[in-house]
Amino acid sequence: MVCYYSDQKVKPQTIDHRTSSDGIHWSDEKEDANIGGMPVVAQMANGKYIMSYEGYRSITNNDPNQATGITTWVKYSDNGLDWDATNPGTKIAGTKGSPYVTVLNDGTIVLNSTAENIYVNKDNGNGAWTSVDTPMGGGYSRSLAALPNNQILIVCGGPMGATPYKTDGNTVIKTNSDRTLTSMVYDLPAQYHRATVQFANQPTSLAAGKTANFTVKLSDGSAADFDITTDDAQDVTVEKQADGSYQLKVNSNFVGQKDVTVTATKKDDASFSANFKVSITGQAAPTPDNNNSTNTGTTGTITTPSSSSQATTTEPSTTQPTTTSQPAATKKFKQFKVYAKTGIRVYKGVDFKHVVKSYAKHSRTNAKTFIITGKAYSKNGALRYKTAAGYITANSKYVAKLYYQTAPKKVTVLAKAGTYEYTKPTFSKANRSTHLKKGTIVKVKKLVKQGSLSKFVLTNGHYLTANKKLIIAQP
Repeated sequence: MVCYYSDQKVKPQTIDHRTSSDGIHWSDEKEDANIGGMPVVAQMANGKYIMSYEGYRSITNNDPNQATGITTWVKYSDNGLDWDATNPGTKIAGTKGSPYVTVLNDGTIVLNSTAENIYVNKDNGNGAWTSVDTPMGGGYSRSLAALPNNQILIVCGGPMGATPYKTDGNTVIKTNSDRTLTSMVYDLPAQYHRATVQFANQPTSLAAGKTANFTVKLSDGSAADFDITTDDAQDVTVEKQADGSYQLKVNSNFVGQKDVTVTATKKDDASFSANFKVSITGQAAPTPDNNNSTNTGTTGTITTPSSSSQATTTEPSTTQPTTTSQPAATKKFKQFKVYAKTGIRVYKGVDFKHVVKSYAKHSRTNAKTFIITGKAYSKNGALRYKTAAGYITANSKYVAKLYYQTAPKKVTVLAKAGTYEYTKPTFSKANRSTHLKKGTIVKVKKLVKQGSLSKFVLTNGHYLTANKKLIIAQP
C-alpha cells in the first residue's frame, strides 16, 4: 500500500509518500512534489497514474511569501511511486484549490476543485481538460467517487461563502440540516465520456468447424485499428475480412466444451480494450459398445450358373470383421499460472459453497499466484479454475494470467529488486546480461513461448521475462 501526504516540516510544503506491505512497517519518505499539498492519486485506463494536488498559481524564488493564489495541478507516473519531484506538473486553468481526481470505469478522468464545476479528460491526461457545470455548489474538500455505472458521487464538505447547492429541477441533492455537508450522484453527459470499444454481432456460442463474423468500433465513431486475440489460439482463430469485420473459427477437431475470451485492443493505444466470451462446443468422444463391439462374420448366398440348371450353394461370406472405433484420447490439460488481482477465496467445490482458504488483496508484485491444473463449470455455467487446494473463480475481474500472451510496444520493470535481461531464452545465471532497475522502460520486439512460460524478445535481441508481477506493459 502507498500513503501520500503533505509534509509541512518545510516551507513551502512538499508532497511525499511511504509504502508498506502490512500497514505497520513503513518505508522511508520519498518526495513526489517539492511544492504542493492535498494529493489524490488515481490509476488511469493506460495503467499509469495521475496525481492532483493544490499548488500556487505562481511563486518566485521558491519562496511561499512570494506566492500568489491557489490552483489545481496534475502530474503523472508510470508506476505511482516515481513522480519526479522537481517537475511541477501541469496547471489546470480555471481551477481553484482543494482538488480531487477519480477515473470512471470507461477511463474518463474527472477532476474537481472548490468550484461548482468539474473538469474531464478523455485521453489519459493528454490534451484538453473540459469544464462541465454540475448542480452541486462549490465547497471545501469536494471529493469524487466513481460509481460502477459511470456515475459520479460528489460530496462537499461545506460551502465556500455561497449557496452549498443548486438544483436544476431534476437533481436530488442530499444535505444535513445546517447544510455543512452535501452530496449528490451526478450523471456526466454522454459527450464528455471517453470512447469505449464496442462489438456488434459477436457470437455467444460456436460449434467446432463453424465460423462467425463480428465487428469492432469505438463508441464515438472515430477511426481505429484493432488487434484481435483469443486466450486459446489453438482452438479458436481470428482473421480480418475484406469488409473490415473479423471472423472467428473453431477448430474442426475440437472436442468438449469451454469458454474462450476474445479481446480487441486498439493498436496505437492499448488502454482502449474490451472483450467478450464465446462458448465453443465440439463432438463428444465416441464410446465403445460393449455388447456389439465386433462383427464375427455372416453367411452369404452365391449363385453360380450350370450347364443344365442353376444350382445354389452356400459359402461363408468374405466380409471382414468390423470393429467400433476407440474413443479419442483425452486432450491433456496445459497447466498455466494466474495471479489474484483482488482478495480471493479457494472453495472445495465448483458451486462455491464451502471455503477452503481466503487470501487478502496484495499489490501486483506480491499477489497470490495459483497453478491452474484444470477447468470446470458450476451448475449455472460459471467457469472455475482448478488448483491443488480447490477451485477459484475464473472471472477476469479477480484473476489474470501471470504471463503476458501478446507483446506490447514497451514494458516497465515493477520488481523492487529489478530484473535481468538475458542473452539467451534460457534464464540461467550464465546468460544474464544487463540488470534493469525498478522503473526502467525497455522496448519489446516480440513475444515467444517456452513451454508454459512467455518471454519477451527486446529490440536489442536480449530476452526478458513476461511475468506480470515483475513487469508491466506500456502502450
